[in-house]
Amino acid sequence: LINKSEDFMRRLRWRAHFYSTDENQLEEDTKETFGFRTSRSPPVIKELLPFETDMYNLISSIKFRHQANTFLDNLDEDVRKIKSSVSAIVPADKTNNFYKIP
Repeated sequence: LINKSEDFMRRLRWRAHFYSTDENQLEEDTKETFGFRTSRSPPVIKELLPFETDMYNLISSIKFRHQANTFLDNLDEDVRKIKSSVSAIVPADKTNNFYKIP
């Protein structure tokens, strides 16, 4: 979530930078990148700073909670049993069954 929002803010800064500067100044700064993204970071646009702080505050206020799901709980328990097992687990022939061999 944080990575995607940082990418969005980077693209927004570049877009605002291109709209706010002259075409003559942009032609002087052009460098051939052969279709790749630039490695430079976009300049800070002071008009966007309140929006950026509000967006980062909104993201930091998100709280995640544990959602109970019996299927996933049973799956975690089965995985724990398989990992802690000392016997070999072998697949059956032409079926989806597995057998424990002591």
